[in-house]
Parts: sequence; structure tokens; C-alpha cells
Amino acid sequence: MKRTLKAAALFSALMTFSSLSGCSDEEQQQAVKLSKGGYVESVMEVGSDVFSLSELELIDNKLTTFDSMFCNEYVIPNDGSDVETSVNQTMKKIEPSDGYMTLLASSENGYFISRTSGASFETEYLLLSSEGEEKKLDIDDFIAHAEYSESGRLFMVGGENLCEVAENGSVKPLMTVGENVINMDVIGDNVIVIDEKGVHFYDIKNDKEAEAPKALSDFLAEYVNKAGSEEVRIDMCKAPNDSICIACSDGIYKYILNGNNVEQIVDGVSCSLGNPSLKLSSIYCCDDESMVVAFDEGTISRFSYDPEMENDKAVVLKVYALEKDEVLSQLINGYASQNRDVKIDFQIGMKDGTTYEDAMKDFTTQVLSGNAPDLIMLDGMDIDNYIDKNMLCDLSSFESEWNKDGKLLDNIVKWNKKGDKVYNVACKFTIPAIGADSDDLKKLNSLENIAGFIKDNRKQYDDRFPLMYFEKPEQLVKTALIYESGDIFGSGKIDSDKLEKFFGSCYDINKYNEKEGEYVSYGYDGNEMSFVDRLFNVIREDHTVAVGTVNTFNYDLNILESLNGLTPENNADYKFGTGRNGKVFVPKCNLGIIEAGKNHEEAEKFIAYALGAEPQKLAEESGFSVNTDALSWFYKKNENDINNFYGYDLTSLDESKTFVFDIKWITNKQAKEFDEFIRTLDTPFAVDKATEQIIVNNGIECMNDSVSISVAASKTVSQLELKMKE
Repeated sequence: MKRTLKAAALFSALMTFSSLSGCSDEEQQQAVKLSKGGYVESVMEVGSDVFSLSELELIDNKLTTFDSMFCNEYVIPNDGSDVETSVNQTMKKIEPSDGYMTLLASSENGYFISRTSGASFETEYLLLSSEGEEKKLDIDDFIAHAEYSESGRLFMVGGENLCEVAENGSVKPLMTVGENVINMDVIGDNVIVIDEKGVHFYDIKNDKEAEAPKALSDFLAEYVNKAGSEEVRIDMCKAPNDSICIACSDGIYKYILNGNNVEQIVDGVSCSLGNPSLKLSSIYCCDDESMVVAFDEGTISRFSYDPEMENDKAVVLKVYALEKDEVLSQLINGYASQNRDVKIDFQIGMKDGTTYEDAMKDFTTQVLSGNAPDLIMLDGMDIDNYIDKNMLCDLSSFESEWNKDGKLLDNIVKWNKKGDKVYNVACKFTIPAIGADSDDLKKLNSLENIAGFIKDNRKQYDDRFPLMYFEKPEQLVKTALIYESGDIFGSGKIDSDKLEKFFGSCYDINKYNEKEGEYVSYGYDGNEMSFVDRLFNVIREDHTVAVGTVNTFNYDLNILESLNGLTPENNADYKFGTGRNGKVFVPKCNLGIIEAGKNHEEAEKFIAYALGAEPQKLAEESGFSVNTDALSWFYKKNENDINNFYGYDLTSLDESKTFVFDIKWITNKQAKEFDEFIRTLDTPFAVDKATEQIIVNNGIECMNDSVSISVAASKTVSQLELKMKE
């Protein structure tokens, strides 16, 4: 499948914009008008069942990539036709029957492969020639990065060394690198390694470590540091005229070796590179200076430069969010792709370690200085405070544009409606739930019930696993708040007695959750609110309970509706809501328009786009759609068997029990029941970041026995009352 996007990758104008952050709106608009030329992105899909795509390589004069865990080979044509797919028979012949195989590097002469036994889980590394000859290597380290040079030399990172693997299988250490290597690329006569210490260069011609160019080193270090705890995906390739192309989520950059500047040539905001649901695999620069980018999920993009692309109608839309958000990022990416004449200036307040307080000061300064954003995502912000201060526009004035034909779930989209006025709209929503053994579930109707359940079971049974799994204490408090916020704030003021009960419940859960002296980590750092990950613990282990939010069809709702197919049978069950209230939901990606913004017209168009049927299919892992046409599209996915997953298995911590079930897309009957249910949701959970942080900090203090439960509650009330007065 192929589609073409007019990428707003303005070769010169984007570089102009990078230096215009302090300019007025009029100056920025004029700067855009001076630009001409840009890249056209053609997008191809190799298939829906791809594990991850390997490094793009020129093999037999054909640009080729492979599914790194299977044996599918994909050839990308130059003429824009569809990707050619075949099975690589050389690799297929050595595929293990009881384990799995991973392609680490490929070249015209052969392949570097790891092969893992399904019985012993031991991994061996081998060289496989293009004729099928195997050569096993004596490697004990885990290998995650490897690549062939143009001349056929194989380099890899093993342990804390960059090494070369000779044709006879011997491994020669070349230079020391850091423990956490982020990326390794062979570019012309250099091997470039990025790790937690910085950037390392190895000169292949002279077989020695070389000094990394300062401009390139500084750029890569800045990008890695900016990403913080997020996974860093970056790849580099050789480009014409002694230059390097660098691909990352921010776009594509060009660096001329030994030069002083790294130049952005494609803006990630307006192309697939900025899509947070796609994970970058590699980039390849062709002789005609077009660039091909591959993503793990099976998407391949070709960027071709069009010098005649007109950009003189460009406008600027300023978008602000407190934190990075996948839904908003995908909406921005999609909107920019469809509106080439719009330059989106996307600002994240809490980035690079900026605190909430400092982010809010900076935001207020922007508004007061006449440099306010046009569109704002209000998640984590005090929405009602902005409404009271007349900072947000009434969106009901153009509701006919964003709610055409009444296709939206009004109870969710307009959850914060004030009389006849709408100041913010929700683009997604999630639903809290409780899970436990079906008999126990009936008794769990509050956080206090859950805490008592955990305390009693810890005293009664000698279980070594957590009874309600949380990776970090702050996850416990944040999630627990969903279940009790109605009581704590329900009267319009802070109920100190209910707050003390809340902290008491958190304290008991934290104290009795784990067996004393035995910490167990399941090692997932995904969505901290994820209900289904915790429900798996209920399936695997007895006496356990799960809380969290149900976020999507694919991984969440389909699993919940498939539990009755567990083999052997299991009594794990769930219910939506917080126990006492089954109609709670969490509105996500709440958009509003700043009154002081300069471009209301474009902001209005963006909101209408965001709530449309097609964009509502984006970021499906981050929340349910609020557009009923999009929901119908998801419901009908049960018509295609490819959306079912067969033979999913869960094994208990002691490996004594294994449960197997088929995860099937919800049936028409289940879809109808779910659709009727979500239309009854009437209790939104929304808390601003400052309030949440005050509660989390005091909750952790009392759970650590730094203060008593009553003192934690008293401190919280005082701090929240002070915040309300500010």
C-alpha cells in the first residue's frame, strides 16, 4: 500500500525558523513566505505482520531490508512501485524449529545472526554466507548492534567494546565504549557509536580511534539528553558530498564531515518520523539524494526533494502542551501532513527537566507578553482556573464545524461544559476498572476494600509475589487517586477525613503488597495506569487484585472479553468503574483555544480535524475514540481474522501454572454492550499536575513512615488550600 504526503520539510525555511523563537508573529509569518522547495514523502507499507525491519542495505544493487526476526525480504524499488516481498531461503533453512532467530546485520556476502533455543534459551551467534554456509562464533556477550561496512567488514558492539568480526569468525576488540550503547553506524570509513558517555569515532582506514567532530558530537549528545528517560531512536547513513544524514523523531538532519553545522532538512512534525507510534529502524541516502527511512512496524518512507514546491501561503499555528502526549503528537503529525501551508510550532512546557512551577511561569509570561499559543492541550493543567480568568475561548461558537452531524460522544467530549459554553474538548478517554477472582470482586467497592483485601491476604497466605503490582510507589498513589478523588473533592472542597482514609489505604497497600524482604519486579515501564498488565497478575497468581485504566481495544478490551476462553479455566474477572461508581472515565488530550492567541482560525480547524473520524483512529493505544464513526470502524475489525491473536500464554511466577487463551476482537454483541455503556459515563476524573504532585509527595512520605498518616493528610490540606488561594 502506498500514499503520498506533502511534507512541510522546507529546506531553507525550517532552518530560518530555528532562529526565530524570539521574533514576533508578523516576522515569523514573513520568514515562511520567503521559502520555496521541500521534500515529498511517499509512504509504503510492507505488511501488517512485521516484527521489526532491519538496517537498509544495498544488496545486488537493490535497496533491501528484512524482517529481523523472520525470513521475509523486502526490496524497495526506485520507480515508486510497491515493495517486492519474498522469503529469503538461505535464512529460512537455518531457522530453528523450537526457538527464534534474529538478523543483526546483512550484506551482499552474507548475514550476522543470533539464534536462540526454545528449550534452553541459550543464544548462539553465527555468520551465514549468501550460499548458506554457517560459521558459529565464540561470543558470550549480548549483541544488540552490528553492521557491515561497504567493503564487507563486520563491526559489532559486544560488552563494552567495539569489535570487528573476521571472516574466520575471530573477534577483535577495537575500542572501549560505554555500557549503554544507543546506536552504532558504519558510515564510509568511520564507525560511529553513541552511548551514555557521548559519541565515539573509529577510523576504519587507519584502524584507530579518532576524535569525533565537535558539531556532530554536540548535536547527538543534545538530542540524547533531550530525550531523557524516553527510548532514543536515531540512525545515520552516508550521503553524497562527504556528508552524513541523521534521522530521528525530530526529522532528518545533514552534516558535512568536519563542518561546523548540523542542518535540518526534514521536519519530523510534518512526516512519519514525528509519528510516536512508529519506531525508527534505519535511513539510507540514495545516489539521487532521495532518502529512504524504514520503521520497525513495516512502514517505509521515501523523501524526494521538489525544488518547485510553493510555500508562500504558510501560516504559523502555535501549540502548547505541558508534557509530551502521543495522541497530540500524532494529531499534529497528521494535520501538518494534510496542511503543507501550516507551520506548527509545538512547545512542551515540562521538557529538559523543567518543573511544573517553572513551566507555568514561562507559560504565563508568554501569554502576558503577547506571545501566547493558539491551541493548548490542557491535560495536567488547572482548566477551571483558566476558564475563570477568561483565558479560554468558547468552542461552542463553531461546534457545527467540530461536531458535524452529531457524531461525537457529547458526554465525554464536552465533559467540562459550563452552561451552554464549551471551553475544552476531550479527544480520547480511558476507563478505570477493578479486577480480581470473581468471588472477591463482589466485595471490592472502594480503595479501602482493596487495601483490606491485600492486608488480610498477606497475613493469611505466604505468597512471594505482589498482591497488587506497582513498579513504583508514585504509581500506586496516582492510580489510587482515580478511585477516591470523588470523595476527596466531591463536595467542592477538600474532605480531610476522606483524604486521611485515602492515605491510610495507600499505606496498607504499600506495606502488605509485597512479601517482606522479597521484591519482585515484572520489569515493565509502560503506561503506569495499565489495567490489563496488572490483571495478568490476577490470572497467574491467587489472592491478587488489579486496578488501573482500560485504554484501548487491541490490547485491553479484547483481552478482557476473551477471559472466558482461558485454559485451564480461571475465575479472574473485572468490572468497570471505581467500585462505588461504575460511570467514571478519564478524558484525555483535552484541547482548548487561548483567547490571547493570534491564530484562532487555524486552531479551530485543528480541533475540527482532531475530532474527525480518520484522525480518531490514530494513537489507538492511548485511549478510546470519541467519534462514533471511528468507534464503528473499530467494532467492525472483528470481521477480519488477522485482528485475532491465537495461543497467548501466561505463566505463574513459580512456573507451576500456565494459562493459554485466544485474544479475539470483541463480537458484535460485546461491541453493542460496550457502546451502550460508554454513552452512560458521567463522572470525569481530571486533576491538575500541581494537585496530583502534592498528594503523591505526601503519600510517599507517609508510606515511607517519614510522617504519620494524619500528618500527611493535614499537610496536604494546607498545601492544597494555599494553592487554591494563589
